[in-house]
Amino acid sequence: SREVHFYGRQLLGEKMYKEAQQVFKVNYDKHPEDYYTHVGLARAYSALGDYKKALSLMKSGLERVGNDAAAKANITAMIEKLEKGQDVN
Repeated sequence: SREVHFYGRQLLGEKMYKEAQQVFKVNYDKHPEDYYTHVGLARAYSALGDYKKALSLMKSGLERVGNDAAAKANITAMIEKLEKGQDVN
């Protein structure tokens, strides 16, 4: 759910990366069809330094985003950062 996603983002902001990863993983497992669950889990892996896994999840999120132009642009920018080995958070 989006509420769980925003809780995970809050944890990232508090530098509680492992806890955020767990929250995003639960959300991803429950809602794999929603692009933002892929993006959230990707953000957690990025924060933990696993850019390869983050990039894969971010790309799968982009495939699911639909017609939301703003989200597409945001995800594309994060993909470009990950490809350069940069954290997206």
